[in-house]
Amino acid sequence: MASAIRDLANDARALSDAASQFQAALDRNDTSQAEVYKNAFSSARQEWEDDAETFKSVCS
Repeated sequence: MASAIRDLANDARALSDAASQFQAALDRNDTSQAEVYKNAFSSARQEWEDDAETFKSVCS
């Protein structure tokens, strides 16, 4: 269970980092980098969703 919680915490950090980088790229009008960070955010979100499912199954 502790491992599942750590995974979710790491995913949350990755989501936050990608969102911050995406916003910074938008602020610079750097559409190329914004696309990179948008994709990173999407990947991090998918990882979080997968880990959330794992967490739910561990808790059941």
